[in-house]
Amino acid sequence: MAEQEELEFGSEPSKPVEIDSAELKKLQDRAAELETKLNEAEIHKARLEERAAKATPAAAAPPARLTFEQLQEAVDNGQLSVAQMQQELRRQIEEDVEVKVSTKIRAEQTLAAQTKKVEDQFQAYLEWKPEIKKDGTPERKRLQDEYRELLELGYADDRRTEVMALRAVFGSADRVQETTRQRRETTRETGGAGGSLSQGGDDTSKWEKGLTNGQIAAYKQQISRGIYKGEDDPQFQRIVTRARTKNKAA
Repeated sequence: MAEQEELEFGSEPSKPVEIDSAELKKLQDRAAELETKLNEAEIHKARLEERAAKATPAAAAPPARLTFEQLQEAVDNGQLSVAQMQQELRRQIEEDVEVKVSTKIRAEQTLAAQTKKVEDQFQAYLEWKPEIKKDGTPERKRLQDEYRELLELGYADDRRTEVMALRAVFGSADRVQETTRQRRETTRETGGAGGSLSQGGDDTSKWEKGLTNGQIAAYKQQISRGIYKGEDDPQFQRIVTRARTKNKAA
């Protein structure tokens, strides 16, 4: 049987409204469901608020370090004993010593690493550019001129400045190593590293025939320096002929 519900609107006479029992049951179930969810939300909110209240507070900043005057004032006011003051002063001294030692060790380690790096680079240049060790070579002269200019600019007379000069003249140590290795490999492939005799050919001047690659390079340098007037210089021709004869005899 349908239930009746009376509703009043102003002064109008009320009229009975009939609601189906099945529909009413659905509404009641829906209201109960909403009430349950509301209760669950309130419980969840309360738990979150409780958890937030119990959250660990942020770490407090370390207390300021007391000066000798502040410690003495605390002793005078009876807040610290003399023994406690002395203990705090010893702790501060030990802390300062530890910081200084740690800083010194790190600085020494950094300096040692930098020194080793500079020395390794210097030795690499000596290995791959051995001509810089020979007095009178163009490479050594360029290096000396660059080093002198760096000293005039105020750089120290030490290994670090030497490496700076080497880098300025020849490029980085890695680049020197790579280019020198490639040049040596190319020389070996063409048979020039063993001091073999030049066999002549279209690209070989007449005076170069029968001479080693080293002799040819040396004589060309002498010509460029003006020791000989040129390839047709009689004295030059006698020198290369004598060298060619010795090569054949060997």
